[in-house]
Amino acid sequence: MKNSVFVGLFSVLVTLLGLSCSTTHDEIGDREPAAVSPPVSPTPFEQFNSKLVMAPGQTFLTFMQGKVFPEIQKYDHVIDQVQADAEKTHKFDDIQPTLINAGNGVAIRIDANNYFFNVGYGDGANKNDITGKDEPDQQSGRSYGVGPRGRESDPSDVAYLAELQTYITGIDFRKHVAIGSGKGIMPAFYKAIIPALLNNDGSGWKGLSPLGQEVATDFLAIYTAEQARRLMNPTHRMQWDDALLQVTLLGSFHSGQTVIKPMINGVFTDKSASWRFSAPRPSCAKVSSPKVAGLDDYWTWSRNPDPKNCRRSGINLTRTDFTKTGQIISDFERSHNPALVAKVENHFDPKNRGKNLYNELANHAINFFGLKAFSASESAALTNDFIAFLVQVQKDANVITAIPETSVVNAVDPAPLAPPVAQ
Repeated sequence: MKNSVFVGLFSVLVTLLGLSCSTTHDEIGDREPAAVSPPVSPTPFEQFNSKLVMAPGQTFLTFMQGKVFPEIQKYDHVIDQVQADAEKTHKFDDIQPTLINAGNGVAIRIDANNYFFNVGYGDGANKNDITGKDEPDQQSGRSYGVGPRGRESDPSDVAYLAELQTYITGIDFRKHVAIGSGKGIMPAFYKAIIPALLNNDGSGWKGLSPLGQEVATDFLAIYTAEQARRLMNPTHRMQWDDALLQVTLLGSFHSGQTVIKPMINGVFTDKSASWRFSAPRPSCAKVSSPKVAGLDDYWTWSRNPDPKNCRRSGINLTRTDFTKTGQIISDFERSHNPALVAKVENHFDPKNRGKNLYNELANHAINFFGLKAFSASESAALTNDFIAFLVQVQKDANVITAIPETSVVNAVDPAPLAPPVAQ
């Protein structure tokens, strides 16, 4: 399936369904994904040949390694055949619909009202078995979400970050105006997604509004996509699942800010830039226009000037900023609420005391190189202690944002000022 499938999906979504293309890290980067996509009729869960159900008793990573990824790999030969057929007919738009209509994918049920499905992922061999061509499996696949309102999403990173901001902060992503209070919503959201990762437990979805369930489902759909790609090569340096999780956890911080100010180039700011390419491939030329900063700024284009890499994009490319944010927050709370932080740190490796708590939780949930024995009680305790930490962070968000060395007043479009960095 691989890269050409992505090209085919781009066309079918835009041409047939009117949807925006949801790019991933190393894929097509000719246009920034739109923040929202119109709803389409959902594909039934029962349609898929592989159907799995989340259930407590193991980590989500163990579930991925033992159940989800092996099922995904079963379809590699079918995908390669569909891809080969499309290359003969040049009907690349038909690839994803062909796979979905035949049920050649893996559907995962979270609870009675929410599920997502994964279609077109390679097995990690990076070769089409039919044509013999080398193809990048880590750029393959799509994951779709279906929530309680019967809407099927095809979420991009940007679309997810937009809906996360709207839901968890109460600040409309497009209009940048308050539509309600996200402060009371925040704990319930994390009570849903953290147990899902630590205990493969989807029971927290029922505590969310229909919109909240859709946002949480989109998170898990993208997270599964990124983790599947990482499982194709666990030693790969691009930790896409880790990046998505850490940025999602930082939503608690932004929900407490009076004005949303993510960190961009080392400072908290409400000014950012929207980038687009000003010339066709292989040119790396980009132009920018000012925009209000938001959670979508955790997604960016690569600053690598090499034409082979400059059109890469993704959340992982903002790692310097989101990990610095996590460390600043952790240091602040460690100084002002040491007992609270100590309770969280007691769950992690003692050698890592004093480090970024967001990164530590991600390491705990995504430990490819030595999974700890699973403990439901430990997972529940860590969930409760970490959410208590997030609630305190929400309360302290404005104070943390104003720390002199990390704040900026009336910044003007800081993104274009950043020096080129190879990523």
